[in-house]
Amino acid sequence: MLNKIENLTEKINELAKEIKFIQRVNCSITGTEFVHLMSIILFSENGTKTLQQQCDDLEQEFDINITPQALSAKQNRKTAKIFLEKVYQLILEENINEIIEENDIFKEFTNVYIQDSSIINFHKIKSEFFKGSGGSQKQSSYKLNLIFNIAKMSVKSMTIHKVNITDQSLSPNTLEHLNKGDLHIADLGYYVLKDFKNTDYLGAHFLSRYKFKTNVFLNKNDDEKFDLISYLSKQEKNIIEFDEIYIGKKERLKCRIICYKLSKDVADSRIRKKKVEYRRRCVNPPSKELLESLKYAIFITNIPKEKVSAEMIGTLYKIRWQIELIFKEFKSLMNIDAMEGKNEATINTFIYGKLICILLITDIKRLAIIYAKKVNRELSFVKLIKHLKYNQKLEKAILNGEILELLEKIEIDIVKLCKTKRKRKTSRQLLDENIGFLETFL
Repeated sequence: MLNKIENLTEKINELAKEIKFIQRVNCSITGTEFVHLMSIILFSENGTKTLQQQCDDLEQEFDINITPQALSAKQNRKTAKIFLEKVYQLILEENINEIIEENDIFKEFTNVYIQDSSIINFHKIKSEFFKGSGGSQKQSSYKLNLIFNIAKMSVKSMTIHKVNITDQSLSPNTLEHLNKGDLHIADLGYYVLKDFKNTDYLGAHFLSRYKFKTNVFLNKNDDEKFDLISYLSKQEKNIIEFDEIYIGKKERLKCRIICYKLSKDVADSRIRKKKVEYRRRCVNPPSKELLESLKYAIFITNIPKEKVSAEMIGTLYKIRWQIELIFKEFKSLMNIDAMEGKNEATINTFIYGKLICILLITDIKRLAIIYAKKVNRELSFVKLIKHLKYNQKLEKAILNGEILELLEKIEIDIVKLCKTKRKRKTSRQLLDENIGFLETFL
């Protein structure tokens, strides 16, 4: 995608005129210059700059003489938010068809999507348009819903929502991104049996943890429920698999259920945490059945056992934790929570500017990971971000049309941008080395 950015200049400028963000031929700032300001120039140490600093940057980089008041007026326009949202979608489309990173299990699927959401709290501003979950008195925030292609290390979708929008209500939107042969992995927040059924209908695959109390039936037309937890408590095997079973009172979703018996230490730890959770909530103690279920890690999927064995299903699910690290990177390294302005249009303009920057940085990260694998090392995203920020390397490379030269330099210096070797294996390494789920606890 990065080598196509320069070719998007004309499209971006045309887009700015089409939605009337730029209305005059002799306008002081072009569409591409505004995008550059709101994404790359604001890619600074604290994530924000004053209006005067932004004006100084525009004068230095583009020889644009604009007052802080005039720049603020442009950022406050509703068309500014619409313009950057359209540019974000344009760049995202360029990011779809990238080379898949090799992995034996990933080869079984066309795409491997992991999904989650995170609340982004603004640490500098309070806005009535971005109320926190506790109302106007709480910190201003919004929910960022992310679908990430872990096999291609690229963003599939990032959408902005109010914090009171539940993950389950966002689950149906996932279906528009799935095609035959794709795999979708998400946590219990996206546990909607109807959507799992539709995923299967599309010829795609799902992988999720089992939600306690979900009705289970041995046969599609059975009236009597199957007591899964009671059955498991009587088994001695460490892995119990049902190749064909049906879940959901109405849905009768056909799937596999894979159950792992956890070690006593792990099970006891989960039980202690659950009891503490219930005490803090001041509710009745957890039921015996719930506590018994905590002795197992249970997954549901429609992936055929010929594609992924029961031993590896849990390991494959662990790759979902990568999205937690991605959100942490967004917040701590890319300052996605650092915003300016108070009105809705201005804040949205800043948000989409940051999302555009995330797309560009993610593509650099994807390539850097490939470079690191060539030397059998693991990339340090912290070091990569510092490298791109130092002496404004990324900003200068884009301005001067030297993206390919920047990538070549990163490949040469890749060992310096990697983590020191460690004993603990990453979730990706566990998959690469075909290490079973229960073995990951050893």
